Amino acid sequence: MRKIIIKSQFTSKNYELRNKIATMVAGKNTYRSEIKNKILPDLPKSLAVIGSGVIAIELAQAMHRLGVKTTIFARSRKVGTLTSPNLQLLAQKELQTELDIKFEVLPKTVANTQAGVEITYEENGAELTLITDYLLTATGRDSNLQNLKLENINKAFTDLKKLPVDPQTKQLMHYPIFIVGDAKTATPIQHEAAHEGKFAIHNALNYPKVKSLKTLPPLGIVFSSPEMATIGQSFKDLKNNNIEFVTGFVSYEKQGRALVLGKNKGAAEIYVDKMSRKVLGSELFIESAEHLAHLLAWMISEQLTVDDALTKPFYHPTLEEGLRTALKHARRQLNPI
Repeated sequence: MRKIIIKSQFTSKNYELRNKIATMVAGKNTYRSEIKNKILPDLPKSLAVIGSGVIAIELAQAMHRLGVKTTIFARSRKVGTLTSPNLQLLAQKELQTELDIKFEVLPKTVANTQAGVEITYEENGAELTLITDYLLTATGRDSNLQNLKLENINKAFTDLKKLPVDPQTKQLMHYPIFIVGDAKTATPIQHEAAHEGKFAIHNALNYPKVKSLKTLPPLGIVFSSPEMATIGQSFKDLKNNNIEFVTGFVSYEKQGRALVLGKNKGAAEIYVDKMSRKVLGSELFIESAEHLAHLLAWMISEQLTVDDALTKPFYHPTLEEGLRTALKHARRQLNPI
C-alpha cells in the first residue's frame, strides 16, 4: 500500500497517514459538495426570493440593480444578520427604498404555470397572487452528517442538532471523530471552517492527544449596499449573556468621507465592556463595512481597550474616522481612568 506522508505546520514533524480522514460538507452529495448553477440566457423580468438572510438580501439586491423586478418574502421582520434594534430598523428602512420586502409573509402555494411561477400569499388580511419568471429559495442547506449514520455509534446521536461536539477541540465526545465548519456550526463561514479544519486534522493525526484550537473573533459580512457586518460579540450576544457594556454610536449620514463618496447612509455601533474597557464587539451598516470590520476584529483579537484603540492613527478624511467617533462616544460613557 502506498504511504502518504503529511508534514504538520504546528510541530514541523512528518506523519505517516495510516487512518483515513473523511470529510463531510454541507450540500446534496455525500462526500463532495457542488453548487450547480443554471446559466440563464437572459436576465428574467421578475424574480421572487424566499428568505431575508445573507444570501437572499445579496442576490435580491444584485438582481434588482440589474433591472429585475424583485420581491422578497420574509418569515420574520429582519434583514441580514444585524441584531442591534437600531441598526436593524435602519437597514429595513434603507433596503425597502429599493426592494419590495414582504415582512412576516410567506407563500401559501407555489405553482409552475405557463404564465410563470404563480405564488399565492396573504398580506394585510387579503389573499393575493404574484406571478414571476423565477422563484429563488435562499433558506440555507442541510448538512450531510446524516449520511454518516452516527446513531449507529451512539443512540444519543440521533438528533444531529444536539451532537456533543467539544467547541474547543471539535471532537465528538470521546470518539476519534472531529466535526468542523458548516457541518456543525451556527456560523457557516469559510475562514472559520478552514481555521477549524487545520486544527481538527492535527488532532486527528495525534489522537488521543488533542489540543484546543485558538478561536477567532466572530466576523460576518453581508455584501449588500450599504454593507452589514457583525464583529465579536453582537448586541444580542451581550444582552443574552447579561454583560454590562456601553454602545459607541456614529451615524454616517454626515460623516465626511461618506458624504464625498455619496455613500452617506447607515450607522455603526461599537460595544465596550463597562469594567475592563475592552472592545467586545460591533455591528455595522455602512459603506465599506467589509474593511472596517477587519480593523475591529483585529482590535478584539488583540483585546484592546477603547483607550488603546484611540491611540491608533485615523487618517483624515476616511471612513475609518467614523470608528474613532464611535469609540470616543463609548469612552465618554465610561468612568474616567
